[in-house]
Amino acid sequence: MDENIALMLQKLGVKVSVLHRLPSINHSREIIEHYFFDGRMMFSKQKMYAIERNDESGFIVYTHPRRGNPPLELLYWAQLLKKNMTFIHAAGVVRAKEEAIIFPAWPETGKTSLTITLLKLDQSLKLLGDDMVILSADGVVYPYPRPFAVYRYHMPLFLQYFQRHPLDAFRLNLASFLNRVRIHSRILKAFRITEPLWIPYSRIFPGDRIANKGKIKKVYYLVKTSSKSDFRIIPGGKEKSIESMYLCLIYDLLGPFFQDAIALTYFGFFNLFDDLRTHYKILEEGLREVEHYQVILPYISNFNKVAIKLLSHVGK
Repeated sequence: MDENIALMLQKLGVKVSVLHRLPSINHSREIIEHYFFDGRMMFSKQKMYAIERNDESGFIVYTHPRRGNPPLELLYWAQLLKKNMTFIHAAGVVRAKEEAIIFPAWPETGKTSLTITLLKLDQSLKLLGDDMVILSADGVVYPYPRPFAVYRYHMPLFLQYFQRHPLDAFRLNLASFLNRVRIHSRILKAFRITEPLWIPYSRIFPGDRIANKGKIKKVYYLVKTSSKSDFRIIPGGKEKSIESMYLCLIYDLLGPFFQDAIALTYFGFFNLFDDLRTHYKILEEGLREVEHYQVILPYISNFNKVAIKLLSHVGK
């Protein structure tokens, strides 16, 4: 994934090199806890990476070959904002006439289950993403190729894949069991015995089922309730929908890297405060003329029924 993000940054005109080794930091000082800076390079002792500004338009990212966790998505997001584009934590599909439909939601609401089911039911749909998409200020949605994060409960949705790759099925079942008994090991991770199992889109769908872009037409914000109430689609307020998308991205993208975002801002590699304002502005502009709905999902949902009703509503 690091190399994929580096390639995407290069397409935006940012020169990024990812080196799977850590540099020498003999003369740096710990300015923020666990973050060191020597005037040109920031090093995270905790997450085992370093970022060095190559020139005004590029970076060199050093990362531990196995344990490094550099915040490349933050750097990519910052560059998208300069192009008047931003991330939305949402699934998305494209239908006829390149019309994009997106399904924003908080994690573990059912974006992956809904997306896969929709694509199986309607062969004319193309995938934008099941977890994250890119929105421009002029209302165009682009794919963002995060791999599918497949948990054990997703296995029936990916049945054909796991029939072709029984070793992956064994790994995922074993990882699910080990997680329940709270056994974690770096050795297991080295053999991809992890949950979720990360599967690239290209291993699930042929290239002609992956969309290049789409003009956004409708937003269906997914909300999971704790009750067994019936599935419903109701009109949603644009302001509330945008506010939820704004907060959800902070939680999903900045949450795991919040300390990194503060350190990168402090050392001049990033500007968290300006970027958050720009992010909100792009959401307002890109979603100005879009229909907004809320999709109320019961705690236990039959996504086949949900997808059928959604397809009917989308076609209205």
